[in-house]
Amino acid sequence: MQETRDAAFERGMAMRKRIAGPVSRPSGLDEDLYDLIIRYAFGDVWSRPGLDIDQRRLLTLSMTLAGGHLEEFKLHLRFALANGMDRAVAKELIIHSAVYCGIPAALGAFRAASDIFAEFDAQPGAGEAEA
Repeated sequence: MQETRDAAFERGMAMRKRIAGPVSRPSGLDEDLYDLIIRYAFGDVWSRPGLDIDQRRLLTLSMTLAGGHLEEFKLHLRFALANGMDRAVAKELIIHSAVYCGIPAALGAFRAASDIFAEFDAQPGAGEAEA
């Protein structure tokens, strides 16, 4: 039996919330694109067995970096850090990418990561656990 679009969307929303936290549903120009992303990316691909969430995070970060999609890289890095990824892991991913994606890609990713780290550092309570 083929799954309904609504069931794929609901599974996708549950996964998206697990990855990114609460999300609001857009309306307007990007509504159909958002529906596709939720059903296809999160409802189908991110929900597949075989890789855990942390493995998928690293793959997503690597692929967005390699493709030069730095806004998407920043978005997924923000999600990863908010869900416990260590900054050292992000740093190693970027250093590793310098060999396979090129120095310019790694430099762009370091600049993007620095922006996200600064966002996290500016949040109330940042660094209190380190004190």
